[in-house]
Amino acid sequence: MKILLLVFAILFVSANELFAVNATISQADNERSSSNTVISGSLSAVDFSFFDSDQNLNYLFDGILYGVSLGAGNGPGIFFRYGTDTVQFGNLSSDVRLIHAGGNLGGNQPVLSSLTGRHLLLYVPIRAYLNYFNHKYYLNSQDQLVVFGSEASTLNMGSGSIGAGAGARLNILGIEADLFLTRSLGANVQFNDSDQFTGAFVQDDARLMVTLPAILTKARLTASYGYRSMDLNHETFPGFSDMLGRADVFESSVQSHTVSLGLRF
Repeated sequence: MKILLLVFAILFVSANELFAVNATISQADNERSSSNTVISGSLSAVDFSFFDSDQNLNYLFDGILYGVSLGAGNGPGIFFRYGTDTVQFGNLSSDVRLIHAGGNLGGNQPVLSSLTGRHLLLYVPIRAYLNYFNHKYYLNSQDQLVVFGSEASTLNMGSGSIGAGAGARLNILGIEADLFLTRSLGANVQFNDSDQFTGAFVQDDARLMVTLPAILTKARLTASYGYRSMDLNHETFPGFSDMLGRADVFESSVQSHTVSLGLRF
């Protein structure tokens, strides 16, 4: 818990600096990205598998989440996603609900700007990520004891991480394509029906956003694809080099593929 609080403290202290970086770049890059606010709807294919080693219990979800998001182009933003699935446990089946909410803040540090010209921007994305998951099995108390050996059926998990990566933005004939990749390290805290635990995790993100020129109004159509991979531990913290290199030290994983359509103002 202390490590997670430290991560959140770092995010809070860093927020002004990170947004300041983003603001500076927006002024320098005004011709390439003059409109930033994006409202989107999304579909996410999610494979969620979290292992609670204390209770020998797997929280599983393999289905679609429907979501909405509000962001600043391909940068800072928030989102909310919701979906349901059915999980089979031998002769018993359980409906399951998964909620995923979160966001990121940060900015982009341009590199080699004197060499790339006015149509191409290469940058280093600096990101701080926050996630919240709520996973719930819908089983009666008797079936929970049969399947899980306990009545635990709900997992609440929050996480925070900081990372960086590489990105590029191309603007030709009013069509903008923005791609970035990041790796971030952080901590997660889990609250189930009976206890609380803290563990480490590493998160990889890749996101491509394409913005079309405005035709009849100032709003511009956007389409994006995002991939996220999270590897997590229930209550252990591997060494920094193992986390950075994604060594085989994690028990659980969350992977998602997200397609979004939206309007940019």
